[in-house]
Amino acid sequence: MHIGTAMKTEIKKTEPPDPEVPLPPSPSIHRIFKKGAVCSDGSPCSEIGRDILMKNGSAVDAAIATLFCNGVVNCQSMGLGGGFLMTVYDRKTKTSYALNAREAAPGLASEEMYRLDPNLSKAGPLATGVPGELAGYWAAHQRFGRLPWEEVVKPTLKICQHGYNMTQHQYDSLNFRPEIIRKDKLLNDLFVNPDTDKFYPRGSTIIQSQICKTVPPPGSGALLALILNILDGYHFSEKSISTIDETVLTYHRIIEAFKFAFAKRTELGDPRFVNTTKLVYDFTDKSVGETLRGKINDNFTYDDPSYYGAVFVNKDDHGTAHVSVISPDGDAVSATSTINLYFGAGVTSKNTGIILNSGMNDFSSKYLKNFFNLPPAEANKIEPGKQPLSSMSPTILVDENGDVRLVVGAAGGTKITTSVAYVIIRHLWFGEDIKTAVDASRIHHQLFPKTLRLQKLGHEVHRPRNRSSVVCAVAKYNESIFANADYRKGGSKKEDKFLYKI
Repeated sequence: MHIGTAMKTEIKKTEPPDPEVPLPPSPSIHRIFKKGAVCSDGSPCSEIGRDILMKNGSAVDAAIATLFCNGVVNCQSMGLGGGFLMTVYDRKTKTSYALNAREAAPGLASEEMYRLDPNLSKAGPLATGVPGELAGYWAAHQRFGRLPWEEVVKPTLKICQHGYNMTQHQYDSLNFRPEIIRKDKLLNDLFVNPDTDKFYPRGSTIIQSQICKTVPPPGSGALLALILNILDGYHFSEKSISTIDETVLTYHRIIEAFKFAFAKRTELGDPRFVNTTKLVYDFTDKSVGETLRGKINDNFTYDDPSYYGAVFVNKDDHGTAHVSVISPDGDAVSATSTINLYFGAGVTSKNTGIILNSGMNDFSSKYLKNFFNLPPAEANKIEPGKQPLSSMSPTILVDENGDVRLVVGAAGGTKITTSVAYVIIRHLWFGEDIKTAVDASRIHHQLFPKTLRLQKLGHEVHRPRNRSSVVCAVAKYNESIFANADYRKGGSKKEDKFLYKI
């Protein structure tokens, strides 16, 4: 396809530089702990989570406190105006719980909202779904909390009052959507230096005093299970990446599994509106994994999306933030939160300072065109009260004894599911330590578009212009806990203290 000069210029304006982050090795530290760990992509939020655990708080207490902090420090990615998914594991009862606190479509929402202007789903009041973040925190704390609510919330108040240092990622995010920052008075006052009329530089102290007054399925976990189910029969090991030929074949098989999974994703939606019971059950059925694995040709890939079972196209989703926790009592929490696009809908509440989400852009709509001329996914269409499909995959893996083995999740839109799967594969099947698995260059395929670099097998490949996924992982084995925060969002450099021994 030919792209004219004007279009190329426009792309350069709206997308980060190519490539945005360097390839490994990275400056992040492979940290080792004995009792527990808190991993987040926002400093000093992991320290807050650590302090909560040291006060005998539960894993959920620590996760909520860390998320509250992230909502201030990483306000471009998440906050009280958004929603989240959380997976909780209770070691004592060996029971897992899932909490869905995603945004929901307002009572009068319909596809017709965007008939005249599809961009209204990205910015402005009509882009905002009903937030679920705070209600979700409260519900999780009521069920699993150990400390008083005030103790969980209080540490973030200090950050609101005294400020935090702007990260490179936040600065880049400001320049990613500068027009919405300048349109909203609160965001403009917060991030634009009135003396220079430019954004404050990286490292500047940002004080969100306004928000201090406030602080006093739809996920893709099933999709992740399908990917691992398809690949399980290959019995991957260190040998699978021991030579160039073995590595190419292994990557090809992983990519094909991604494509089959994303084809099935088009049938998923809010289970209160779409019957997905059998579909989700099939994702973990060994015979289904074997059937799909049998359709993978080791010599080439297929261009036709229908070969993989795709009949619809789902919307891409966008940026997020993640927290992983293992507590001393063996419990674990994996939580991913989002306001969708960077700085959400670009609208803040004048009374509270909360940045509102652009969650409505996660729905599929006949008015939002796609390059492949396939109809939008019916299961993910806009309906009042419905929650849009998300790629968020907060994951906890346990061993045969019921002990937590790995807590992992990611930020990064549609790359979340494949990144989480890829880190699991590299750590558990290839035998890499958690830092090596998180650091490793990643492959991603979501069926549309079909760009990837295993060219001799028919894949088209390039390093993505848009931002990569950001993984946060805590692994446990041999009586030790190993943690790593992805260097792609600043990582856990020594002086940042992203991860803490307790």
